[in-house]
Amino acid sequence: MAPQDLWLKKDGTRSARYGRGKRWRVAYEDPNTGEVKTEAFTRKSDAETFEAAIKTDIARGLYIDPEAGKIKVRDFAETWRLNQLHAPLTVQRTETALRLHVLPLLGHLSMVSVRSSTMKAWVKDRATVLAPSTLRVIYLGIVAPMFEQAVLDRVIGVTPCRGIRLPEVEQKDLVVPTLEQVHRVAQALPRRFRPIPLLAAGCGWRGGEIFGAEVDAFNLLHRRATVRQQIVRANGGPAFLAAPKTRQSVRMTPLPDVLVDAIGDHIGRYEPAEVKIVDRTNPRVPLTRTARLMFSTVTGRPLHSSIWADIWPDAVDEAGLPEGTGLHALRHYFATALIANGASVKTVQKLLGHSKPSTTLDVYTAFWPEQKDSTRSLLNDAFDGRKSDEDGEDPVAESPGGS
Repeated sequence: MAPQDLWLKKDGTRSARYGRGKRWRVAYEDPNTGEVKTEAFTRKSDAETFEAAIKTDIARGLYIDPEAGKIKVRDFAETWRLNQLHAPLTVQRTETALRLHVLPLLGHLSMVSVRSSTMKAWVKDRATVLAPSTLRVIYLGIVAPMFEQAVLDRVIGVTPCRGIRLPEVEQKDLVVPTLEQVHRVAQALPRRFRPIPLLAAGCGWRGGEIFGAEVDAFNLLHRRATVRQQIVRANGGPAFLAAPKTRQSVRMTPLPDVLVDAIGDHIGRYEPAEVKIVDRTNPRVPLTRTARLMFSTVTGRPLHSSIWADIWPDAVDEAGLPEGTGLHALRHYFATALIANGASVKTVQKLLGHSKPSTTLDVYTAFWPEQKDSTRSLLNDAFDGRKSDEDGEDPVAESPGGS
């Protein structure tokens, strides 16, 4: 159907609207709702171009309702955020990133009004307050996927996030402690916590995985341990049990001799902390249960990142490690010890719980020689059968807000 002339009737006489407003109107049926919609134009050629484009888009299944793109970024972002299948910590980080860095600058805009130039301006602005690596995570992990979803939902026709240049991320050398530093930092901790850095350096466990380990995760007879869960504390709330970071993070790791001895001694000295805690390892069926945690504070409360932040820095300083060295750096020791003694990419990936081999290679590619021996033997060689000195018990004061 050709564009309708609003000024002249079919017989050529003037209509009541003659000379007022736009002359040409295109009417079409919205394929999603069946509603008849109209668009008016001053020039007939513009109306014909629009009508041809609408017919083509409808025929190809590419039609986008012009009204859909008028939704505000803040409203679309909230719907997008709630629909993501994120782990608890990712939920927290996504909400924080949107609230602090995305919505204050973009939230008031309609989705369709956000252009490539808008995104370039946003990146330039955020580059003044965020480290390049953090900006990259927010842009690639939140902003770009959100606009891609808007394209899939037919809210907008194209994403404004294509061709956006991000600041270069400076490649920093990994902080990899020496074996001597691993033992020194363990010795600098109160005795009840000394196996923790050894688990990070000798099994490659993440901090949350260590804090969430229950006694039955350790099989000293068969010299192995299993990661099944982690401790998480989100938005300052109480700590809870959650599934590990990725599906690949659920894993069995061999225990080198030094850890068999350290864990055995720990079990002999300290009763497990029987803690009533929310278990969200199956997020569809959360439950409250009593967990028998291997590590806890002196008052029997579960460890988590906030409490550990009050314990760890003094040990780092006493061990002579660089300021800011985290427990995660001991995972680097674990990985590089394996690599230096010939472990394959797949072996290191599986033991670290990385989701894919490329992650392992991205971090450790500079360290790789040839594979030689079994994992347990490599770790025994790396630790040389040494134990952390275990003299004395140093009680730790908990932070007032810890839980």
